[in-house]
Amino acid sequence: MALEDKVSQSQVSSLEPLSIEVHLPGDDDDKPSMKAEVSLKELVEKLPPPPDLEDPFVGVGMAFEFHPLELKREGRIQVSAVKAGKRYRMGSLQVISKPPVGKAAETKEAAN
Repeated sequence: MALEDKVSQSQVSSLEPLSIEVHLPGDDDDKPSMKAEVSLKELVEKLPPPPDLEDPFVGVGMAFEFHPLELKREGRIQVSAVKAGKRYRMGSLQVISKPPVGKAAETKEAAN
């Protein structure tokens, strides 16, 4: 499974570090399955000077790949950005367990 996140903000906003967290079902709130730290200040310093705009923006894209993906239980996969102690929800995906299609048919025939 792969997830892609994109974060955009004004270049003149706070350049405090940012972390992206991925919580899988069953993770504790303070222990995400995946966490990536991003230094916005370092990224902006490497960019060419912004065009002569009133409020230029900077964007960061990240991809996470889980292989194999092991889930402890049903629930939500949640992706958040944390900056200056504030959490921003970026998205979630509900995970529901269902038996494979072939298995359900085999079980039904075996019962007859």
